[in-house]
Amino acid sequence: MTFSLPGLLILAFLLPSVVYAHGPIKGLGYFYNGMLHPLFVPGHIMLILAVGFLMGRGSIEKNLPLFIISTLSVALGLITTHFMAISELSIWGLLITVVIGAVIAINASLSRVVIGLLVALGCFFIGIDSPQDGLEGQNKLASLFGTFVGVYLLLLYPALVAEFLSRRGWTLILLRVVGSWIAAASVLNLALILSAN
Repeated sequence: MTFSLPGLLILAFLLPSVVYAHGPIKGLGYFYNGMLHPLFVPGHIMLILAVGFLMGRGSIEKNLPLFIISTLSVALGLITTHFMAISELSIWGLLITVVIGAVIAINASLSRVVIGLLVALGCFFIGIDSPQDGLEGQNKLASLFGTFVGVYLLLLYPALVAEFLSRRGWTLILLRVVGSWIAAASVLNLALILSAN
């Protein structure tokens, strides 16, 4: 008896199990699930890139307070989502991503307060939109702590890239192009979410 690939796929769809949109990966610990979680949510990836690029423009040493703000904001978002079940915040996160991407694309020179506010809002929405379905108690705490560590580490890479690219005139154009792509991709993602509702 032989099976074709389409037949196996149809059979697999007839035998469903529980599916979560933000669920953990089986076989991986809860901490590591949380740590990798932002990499599996397109909105989180774009927001992390946007915030990281915004924090790294110019000099990381001068922007050190932004790293403190980002860390505190992610922690506040994760604490909030642990105690309160809040949903449908991905739209707000995408709106912040569009704004930050546009700021990078036009190379806007904003005050430190406005940049700090954008970083704080972006990181807060990453944190508050990070709970994984089906987790309770200590497992949920381990996952959220993993997300905290993962977001912190993931923010460092785009910040370092942005610092390097903003040192020279012609490479700054590359950073601006990436910012425009982030803004455009976020607008498309936002349009997809709004059209589905």
